[in-house]
Amino acid sequence: MKQALGSQHSATRRKLPRYPQPKAYPVGGDWMPAKPCSALVATNHPECVIELGKLRPTLLRAARMFVETVLVPTVLLFVFLHTLGLVAGLSAVLAWCALTVSVRWMSGRHLPGTLLVCVGSLCARAAIALVLSSALVYLIQPMIGSMRSGATVTAVRQ
Repeated sequence: MKQALGSQHSATRRKLPRYPQPKAYPVGGDWMPAKPCSALVATNHPECVIELGKLRPTLLRAARMFVETVLVPTVLLFVFLHTLGLVAGLSAVLAWCALTVSVRWMSGRHLPGTLLVCVGSLCARAAIALVLSSALVYLIQPMIGSMRSGATVTAVRQ
């Protein structure tokens, strides 16, 4: 009867896709065959190395995200603020943000969460700066947010 229940249970079990696991190698001492890091940690093995993949594609993706979310909006604000004024500078930043999101969305490419968070924060900062008519408010908001986050982390740790 136990075999019948076991075979019935395994027949109804949904098969999950198998994803490649990172290779884990013990460090030091004699060579040992690769084991999953969880097995090494469970046996109190002192060291474990995890291969994360190729560095260059990760750095290129990070550089592209930096250019899209930080560098271009900053240059646009600087140029338009000094040549045409506050409204034009903040409008250029908002137009750039809308352009990056719409191009990615229309082309069917992945919209990273960091891009959406940055675009949302830029829109909120620009709206507040336009309401208050102050470029200083636009530029100082990230510093205030960082200090608030740091104070929160410090307060939680104590």
